Amino acid sequence: MTNRFLYSYKSTSVFYFVVVLANIVLLGSYLNLLLTILQYILVLWTIRRRNINEAIFLHFSFIMTSIAPTSLLSAIDNVSIPLMSYARVKIGPVCFHYLISFFLLAITAKKHILMNRRTLFFKLFIIFMVLAVTGAFLGLFGFLFDDYYEFSGVLLYGTYMIIVLINMYILIKNHSPELQTLFYNSLPPILGSGILATAFAYFILGISGAYADLNMVLQPEIVYFGIIFFLGYFESRYKKYVLIVSIIYIAINLIGASGHMILVIAIGLLYFLYYTYFSSEYKSNYPKLIKRSRKIFIILIPLIVVFLLVAVDIGDLFIIKLNNVFSLFSTNLDDVGTSPYVRIATTMNIWDNNIHNPIGLLFGQGYGGYFTDSLHMFDGLGDLTDGGWPEKDVQTGRFTRGHDTTAVVPLLHGFGGLAILLWICFKYAKFTGRSYMAYAIYPWIIFTFYYNIQYAIIGIAFLYASEIVDSTQSNKKRNNQIKNKSGDDKGLLFYEQRC
Repeated sequence: MTNRFLYSYKSTSVFYFVVVLANIVLLGSYLNLLLTILQYILVLWTIRRRNINEAIFLHFSFIMTSIAPTSLLSAIDNVSIPLMSYARVKIGPVCFHYLISFFLLAITAKKHILMNRRTLFFKLFIIFMVLAVTGAFLGLFGFLFDDYYEFSGVLLYGTYMIIVLINMYILIKNHSPELQTLFYNSLPPILGSGILATAFAYFILGISGAYADLNMVLQPEIVYFGIIFFLGYFESRYKKYVLIVSIIYIAINLIGASGHMILVIAIGLLYFLYYTYFSSEYKSNYPKLIKRSRKIFIILIPLIVVFLLVAVDIGDLFIIKLNNVFSLFSTNLDDVGTSPYVRIATTMNIWDNNIHNPIGLLFGQGYGGYFTDSLHMFDGLGDLTDGGWPEKDVQTGRFTRGHDTTAVVPLLHGFGGLAILLWICFKYAKFTGRSYMAYAIYPWIIFTFYYNIQYAIIGIAFLYASEIVDSTQSNKKRNNQIKNKSGDDKGLLFYEQRC
């Protein structure tokens, strides 16, 4: 594996199409372990050759293109199956990719930090550090003075934050224009390949997944971030390809999208329309393309939506989740769909639990903490274990889980922690207008924080790559200064070749 191969859009697309398709086809089979072993050998081989940038990127990309246990084959529902993809193979209770992350961190520990501390990525790392320390401290305090703190909560949320911090720090410690450009150039073709492989497996091979008793498209976690591929339309050299794949992506989600995914796609499309019709920066950077695109998309987008609604057999899951999304705008809480209602009820209960406890209200319960249904909002909801809570939580009435950012962060870190996290998300939301990959803040932190480590790794990769906008500008400024002194402009050659 060489830089030349990884920087080839076509080669990267073909390679990761095969990887994603193999993970889908071999899910639940021990044959998946053969692919995983080859992937780990490739990562370790690049490390041995001291090609650290390649090793880091391959490590991240193989995690991103794996499939989580939440995506199971409907054909073997309710059956325990082996999960052998790169992100899921374990040594005892520890995923093997954790050890690779520790190893990559150890061999680069002596490097000086070259990333600008003013970047949003570095600020996000510091915020996570603060949340991790306060979460651990309050959790320890709870274990000492509260008999009901659960160690399972420490394992679930503490492990998540440790892995997030380690992988962010790997990128920070190894930061360079070469590494950042590798991520920036290679993530779009991987994302496009993931979408195509998912569609091929579903429409051609007939492989499907299940959400409860409903049919859905079986897809790797990276496809959850698929709208980012469409947002990169104006910057891509392969605009027709981007458009076709994006239509396929929307078709996939009309069959079986989660409520979060519907919101992620909807917000992404609003961003795209803003780029096309209102962004002065895009207008100045792509004047002819923007002018041509405005005429195309004002006709094409409505036609695409109508065509898909008519031609695609919309799955029951999409209809249910779409109704849940619309129910959020109801003036009566009783009219809100069950899934969003549980999330709202969780947040309200956490607030009520701590209304007379300023420390808990501001800083949360820490890792291992819990909340109770003090408002009795869970009454009448049926079996709560179907909603993702462990049986022990339901029996004791002490709930250690949250289902998204607005529920789990107030539980662990209080509403003060939620405010800090939403502040950095707001900064990224603004930054998305300059760097489309920053949109990863939505599917990761806004909707799935503390839920899935693979989502976190994908979010980290895209947010790191998004910083190339400022890095490139800083590099140009520095090289212009060099040029003014020496008359030589070779320092920009790297970016001219690869961006």
